[in-house]
Amino acid sequence: MNATVTIGPDPMTVEELVAVARGAAVHLAPEARSLIRSSRVVIDRVLATGQPVYGLNTGVGHMKDVRLPEDALRRSQELLLVTHAGGVGAPAPVELVRAAMAARLNGIARGGSGATEALADILAAMLNEGVHPVVPAEGSVGAGDLGTMAAIGLVAIGRGRAEHRGEVVAGGEALRRAGIEPLVLQPKDGLTRVSANGVSMGNGALGGTGAAELAGIATCPRRCPWRPWAATRPSPSRWSGRRNPIPARSRAAGPSVRRSAGAPSWRPGLPIPSRIHSRSEWPRRSTGPSATCWPTRRE
Repeated sequence: MNATVTIGPDPMTVEELVAVARGAAVHLAPEARSLIRSSRVVIDRVLATGQPVYGLNTGVGHMKDVRLPEDALRRSQELLLVTHAGGVGAPAPVELVRAAMAARLNGIARGGSGATEALADILAAMLNEGVHPVVPAEGSVGAGDLGTMAAIGLVAIGRGRAEHRGEVVAGGEALRRAGIEPLVLQPKDGLTRVSANGVSMGNGALGGTGAAELAGIATCPRRCPWRPWAATRPSPSRWSGRRNPIPARSRAAGPSVRRSAGAPSWRPGLPIPSRIHSRSEWPRRSTGPSATCWPTRRE
């Protein structure tokens, strides 16, 4: 059973983001809810003054100088999603879509977006209930993932298409089956939903994690069939680590040492291992893991 990842005002670690992408549920921390409410107070206060703010009470892009009447503020947020939800290619993998949703939820939870609490809640509910928007694999506007993030946002308001329990259905139907009420967008919610790089962040986290996992697997071919080699003392991996004290190489050799701990000493009839393997194997196999190590939390 997948664990639950608590999303609060701190940045998620790569491991947490990947866990959600691979099916973990999410919980929005009380501290995050407090920050979301506080940031929304700022938005409501600005709206009350009538001061023009890009994408809040004005248009966007070439309509940035056009003031929107009060009765059009909510409708304009829906139009942002509809007009930006474009892309090409096959649907993105569910893992990537979940990673993008989690990354955006974490951004909202940090309190700087001015989104409503309802927007955060529906993102969490969709992740927990397995409502996964169908998102074209390619599509962006400028430097942001506007097209792909808008496709995710469409499902939150009951439009677009989504996968739920293995079946692709209309977005509104997916929400209904999951027992989730569609989101009623408030001023700024649409812009907050679209203007983000969740897909890029998700791609980076999943790609880096996959590379690290692959690098770990790459150290296995010489470690798994180690029984004949372990017939000698000391084992080649320990010998190599002592004479070449490179941290990544020692880490790569470690599992072999553990696997060979109970092997018998050499006796007549057993193969005679070649030392040349110990001199050539670890320099090659230690490079990948060391290249894919990264700090996962900033101290």
